[in-house]
Amino acid sequence: MSRLRELNDCIVRVTSTEEANKLVKNWLPKQAEFIDKPSLGTEAGVRNCSLIAEFVIAFYSYQKVRYGERIIGGDSKPAKATAFDLRRHLTGDPQAFVGEFGGHNIAVIREGDLYGLYQAWEGKFHVFPKLNEDGESHNIFGAGDDTVTLINNEVAYLQKKTSTAVSLKPMC
Repeated sequence: MSRLRELNDCIVRVTSTEEANKLVKNWLPKQAEFIDKPSLGTEAGVRNCSLIAEFVIAFYSYQKVRYGERIIGGDSKPAKATAFDLRRHLTGDPQAFVGEFGGHNIAVIREGDLYGLYQAWEGKFHVFPKLNEDGESHNIFGAGDDTVTLINNEVAYLQKKTSTAVSLKPMC
């Protein structure tokens, strides 16, 4: 099984807040206290978008990527809000990015023809679909051109919603 499929299956299986918190703490033990109580203007729990982007990258890379160093440093490739095309940014396989929208973060991963976009939004929705009031997922997972189109459309929507062009940071 691919690591991306394993990540997606794990996210989809989560059925309780306790289970979500435990899973994220397992991969991000240094974030445990921030998950249990509000800190630095964020609510407790796992709906913080940057926390989830970090979790996705840690899970996917088996914690090999030093997220803090990469997110603060490293190259950033801003894209025009109207011209984002995921395929233009893909230079490797597998590949993982964190997308920043001036306050909202997402994680995007590619393994061959399989793609995933994962996000949470504090106060709005979880990365774990079964924890959302409507049970809906705000993630994108699938293969091929249709999935790439869905990711491009989601990035365009987020750029419009946040009034910010996406800045992509390669993670691995």
